[in-house]
This record gives sequence, structure tokens and C-alpha cells, in this order.
Amino acid sequence: MNATKAAPSHSGVSSGFPSIPQAALWELLARDSGAGLLLCDTAGRIHYINERFAKFINQPSAESVVGKSLADIYPEPAAHERLEVVRRAARERRALAVESVWNGVAYQTILRPLGTMGGDPDLVLGLARHQPRRGTDDLPANVERVTLKSNNMGPLSRLTARELELLALIGEGLSTQDIAKRISRSIKTVEAHRASLGKKLGVASRVALAKIAGESNLSYDLLQQRQAQGSRLTHRQSDNNN
Repeated sequence: MNATKAAPSHSGVSSGFPSIPQAALWELLARDSGAGLLLCDTAGRIHYINERFAKFINQPSAESVVGKSLADIYPEPAAHERLEVVRRAARERRALAVESVWNGVAYQTILRPLGTMGGDPDLVLGLARHQPRRGTDDLPANVERVTLKSNNMGPLSRLTARELELLALIGEGLSTQDIAKRISRSIKTVEAHRASLGKKLGVASRVALAKIAGESNLSYDLLQQRQAQGSRLTHRQSDNNN
């Protein structure tokens, strides 16, 4: 792994936790868990990042990121919003479950301030994974869910509101006939929309479309709610600067 800086020296585990070398735990998190790992301070400087997290944010390598700031990686206002949640986690000394979309893929990043584990109070550790569906992530009651507004819909930014709805319903496993009933359109119209979806996203099969919908965590009900509020996915706006 191209690490970049030594792992934090504070384990923060309870006294009843089995005696496991800190290096082994860090190796498990950084390389074997499949999660993205980030260590950032309250000034926005990145002290550590693993290859998985670097891939999540479209960076060539972990080594190319360490030492940079969030403002070097994200365009505004995305950089500022992400810095604010890092600062909030450190200031309030609490864990936050941050939900975001980058390049059309939904992520959930658990931020934990090292100050609560005997570490540097200015450092916050982030563990990122593909965002699970609501109701399946089993967040502890003391972990607050935070949904970011400045995101990057990637290729999905080219889709119309109707196409986003169709993609969400495909992701939920509905058949063409069921989708037609749900959106009060003919089967022929639904098939035409699906063909347009495939061309815009560069995929041909329904399975591939369902995979994209799953990765983006699109929800038909959420899309309907946003439309009723006169806004199109305002908390997942497209950002074409990345």
C-alpha cells in the first residue's frame, strides 16, 4: 500500500478488548476491510489516506493526496462543506455518519474524532464505504446522520428528472410493466426512456442500469419528495468541476 504517513499511535480501545498489535488493526482497516480510510485535521490537511479512499475521490494514488488540503481535492462549495463536518466532529467530540455522492456513487463516511480516544483533538478519522440503503446500515443511536448538499452526480447529471426516476425504479427491481403502472406511462414510453438511459450512461443491459442505480443509492420516493418541494435532488447537486 502506498501509505504515506505512519498510522496514528492511539488505539482508543476499551480495557476489555483483546490484546492485538495496533499495526495489525491498522493494516486490517487500511488494506483488508475494503473501506476507504482518511485522517484529516481541522485545518483540512490530509495526514493519511489509503488507496481505496483515493479511488473514491478520483485521485491517481494515495501518495498524491497526502499533505494536500480538502480544498486541493474538492471544488467549492464541496471542500468547505466537508471541512465543516470534520471541524464539527472534532469540536463536538462525537461521531458523524456523513452521506454524500461523488461521481454518481453514494458513500457513507463515519467520522470519529481522535480526541475522544486519547489522541490528537485536532485529528479526525474517516472510514468510507458505499452507502447502504436507509434502514440497513444499523447506525448506533449516538451517531448522527449528516447529508451533504454539495456533491457530484457524475454521469447521472446528464439525466432528466424522468430518467432519474426510471433509473431509481429499475434499481428497486421493478419490471417494465410495474414501472409503467407506477409512473402512469405506457410500456412503450418506459422502454424508450430506458433506451435513452442506456445511451447516456454507456450501458446496454437492465442489470448494468440496476448496478448504477444501486451505487448511486437513488430512491424514487426521495426524488418525488424533492420534486414536490420544487427542487431536483438539491442535496445531491451535480458539480462538473471534478
